[in-house]
Amino acid sequence: MNINELHQGFLEGTVPERELYSFLIARFRYVAQLRIGDHDEAEELVQESLIDVFEKIKDTEIEISFSAWAMRILDLNILHYFRTKGRRERLMEAYAGWTPSPDSEMAVGLKRMLLKCLRAVSGVNRRYARVLNFCHLGFVPDEICQKLKIGKGNYYSLLSRARTMLETCLEKGEVR
Repeated sequence: MNINELHQGFLEGTVPERELYSFLIARFRYVAQLRIGDHDEAEELVQESLIDVFEKIKDTEIEISFSAWAMRILDLNILHYFRTKGRRERLMEAYAGWTPSPDSEMAVGLKRMLLKCLRAVSGVNRRYARVLNFCHLGFVPDEICQKLKIGKGNYYSLLSRARTMLETCLEKGEVR
């Protein structure tokens, strides 16, 4: 039985979820390991991708083959990993071993810079600031979407743009 037949059987209820999961995890692990190299990072991406697939599988109308759709989810997660990897590494190097006290001059300066950048992001688009604020307050995506009356795709787009603007402002002192 191929992956598309497994998918169809899963939707019809004739194939258990674990069979589809077993087939996908083997493929995802192979591809992620080839592209990333680091076993732990690859495994984390595989798990994230599988969660995404099983969250979206019943609600998404798949116009291409299921195999291509599922691999696209993995590809997008890998792409996101490589986009953020360089930023993460630069930040880790810059702040390695640094733990300021809350009252230190450096911590106060960082708080000021963060507030300045949040105001700048808010000046560009208030929705960016609202999304960041709701995330900071601990709301889950569904709650934020309901409060802002937006769809999940729009929420993730706003969040991504807001985080990028905030990060750029913190690194370079400007908002683009």
